[in-house]
Amino acid sequence: MKQVSLRELHEKTGALVREPGARPRTDQPFKRRRILPAYQEMLDSGALRGGTDSTQIVSEGRDGR
Repeated sequence: MKQVSLRELHEKTGALVREPGARPRTDQPFKRRRILPAYQEMLDSGALRGGTDSTQIVSEGRDGR
């Protein structure tokens, strides 16, 4: 863990916060995920295809103001 003075923290907060966040992620959770059987059934049946585009819903809501 890096220690900095209050003055340095005040002057370089953004850079100090970005510093530990710049490390590349080594884990890939989506590669090891497990699809639940009920969700897989919905995918296979086509129940999750189509539907209304969320941008259309938002636009219609704004038009009604």
